[in-house]
Amino acid sequence: MLTEQGNLAVDIMSTDIDDQSVMLDGWEQKYTQLETGSFEAKAFSLDMSDGNNIFRKSTNRRMHKCFAIPGNLIRLAAVLPGSDVSVFQGREIIAGDLFVLRPGIELELACHGKFDVAVVELDSNLSSSYIEDIDNNHLEGIDVLPKQATSGFADKINTAFLQKQMNVDLFSSMCAPAVRALCYNGPIDNNNNNNNSIEDVVTKAIHLVEHCLDDLDELPKIPEIAAHLGVSERVLEYAFARRYGVSPIRYFKFMRLHCARRDIRVGKLSVTDIAMKWGFSHLGRFSGIYRDTFGELPSHTK
Repeated sequence: MLTEQGNLAVDIMSTDIDDQSVMLDGWEQKYTQLETGSFEAKAFSLDMSDGNNIFRKSTNRRMHKCFAIPGNLIRLAAVLPGSDVSVFQGREIIAGDLFVLRPGIELELACHGKFDVAVVELDSNLSSSYIEDIDNNHLEGIDVLPKQATSGFADKINTAFLQKQMNVDLFSSMCAPAVRALCYNGPIDNNNNNNNSIEDVVTKAIHLVEHCLDDLDELPKIPEIAAHLGVSERVLEYAFARRYGVSPIRYFKFMRLHCARRDIRVGKLSVTDIAMKWGFSHLGRFSGIYRDTFGELPSHTK
């Protein structure tokens, strides 16, 4: 439920990770929780007199998120203080960093724990004396701007939320240095060929498994995935640990768990049949990890 505190709107969101996918209007989102423990997300927005707003969202669990943003405006996302290390588009991000959300493409975020982010739109209101001759086209190809190049943008946004106030002039003056840094300094390139190869391994492994989900009897084992991709099992383990903070076995286990939950919500099959369908042959263990992850038994899911 939305409540007002000054011009800060506070929305305590659902504790159900699947419900997060529909919490932002127009955003296409898919979440996979990658650890047990109750999930919690909170959202806030700072509304300004011109109708624009900055929204903030925090989550508390390791998770993988694929998403696409609506409209044609680029958005800046600031990783706020207290966030754990995460990976956006294959690039490591930490508290204080900025990352760019571009429309029209699928984006990927892997949170390795607590994640707190503020998102702002780069719209025409920023094309003033603060930011001359800058438009969204300048930001093409840029994913991440490190903390040291952002002029303290994340800290300023965090302070604005703590003080529960924001106006157009303050908003523009805060955004201007960060946008200029993105446009004129360019990204800091730490994505060497080795890192790109590692990201390719993870992406190809996930696509391979997703292709086989309709027939779990054909689901490849980790050695088979590694062999198919032409890498060692150790490289595969390292690639998943770097990107998601978990092993490939654990990643695919949680992927199947989420698939099972979505089937339970559809309600066409029994819990037992669904568990078997998704490769959970021991019903007691299935119920245990399900409860530890989603906070309820599979028989209580609606």
